[in-house]
Amino acid sequence: MLEVELAAVIEFQWRDTRLQQSSYRVQVGEQSQQSQHELSLQRCYRDPEGPVVFMLSGFGRDSRQFWPVDTDTGLAPCLAAAGFDVYVAAWRGKGAGTPRAGRDSRWGVHEIITVDIPALLGQVALLRPEAPCFWVGQGLSSVLLVASLCRPGVIAKPPLGIVHFGAARRSHSVWRRIALAGWQVRLQLSRLLAGAAAGWISRESERLFDDYRQWCSEQQWKDPVDGFNYRAAASCTRLPPSLYLQAPDMPRMPGVAADGGNTEIRLWLQELGRHDARIINLNRHNGNLHNYLARNTLSHRDACDDHFEQVKGWFAETMADKQGLGTGQA
Repeated sequence: MLEVELAAVIEFQWRDTRLQQSSYRVQVGEQSQQSQHELSLQRCYRDPEGPVVFMLSGFGRDSRQFWPVDTDTGLAPCLAAAGFDVYVAAWRGKGAGTPRAGRDSRWGVHEIITVDIPALLGQVALLRPEAPCFWVGQGLSSVLLVASLCRPGVIAKPPLGIVHFGAARRSHSVWRRIALAGWQVRLQLSRLLAGAAAGWISRESERLFDDYRQWCSEQQWKDPVDGFNYRAAASCTRLPPSLYLQAPDMPRMPGVAADGGNTEIRLWLQELGRHDARIINLNRHNGNLHNYLARNTLSHRDACDDHFEQVKGWFAETMADKQGLGTGQA
């Protein structure tokens, strides 16, 4: 069951541009306390007829990852000011979504892939039917977006292209393993504490965390609920052009080469098979203003004037290529 409610429409100033914001609540699931969820979807635009960009926040994050509050940064308003019609979605229990995520939440990657992503994209399609659409993911959300494309009948219309920030499935990073261990400690503590303290310690579904940890460590890429083989399906799926922006998890140590996470992403690209893929390492050596880290590629104060410009350029290039194919041009 899918129901949509428009919550609010406001106008705000971002740098030198007046932007519009619309907030939607997308309800999914059956009419029961156990299975019904209200998902948060925010729209940001200057031109309501501009190309559509759909963003899905990453693991442990909400819409502020792409749309920080009371700042002049953020990928969502940056693209909106450039004429894109931007939609920012949060996972179940994140942002304004209800019920709040917690250790007792009974959902994981399967529900996000098969229920939430198509429901959110369905709302975007209702607002902007036939409009060209791009997707943006970060970390695990990138993997979930690709997984939704690989499952037959889940996505009605594939995107023109996908932008991935720090995307990888299997993890060989020591720092990412440390982060996962930290999440495990928080979940364990939440079992011992109650009330507000437990809510502060754990704001994530334990089943989702277990799914994430399993995907990070296992060579096989299968759905934890029905066993669907995403790796096998990806080899038979025509993936859209994809832009991969990478930065290391931690500053480079002396004598240790920093490849911006390319080891992990190349393993994932092997799983995805042949497609139009471009990798950009975000550092001064490649022409960026800074040697970025994974934690600040979306939040750095200079991102809008640096690699976000590369994202806009890639969108324009991809749309031009699509139009060329549509008109029979070379």
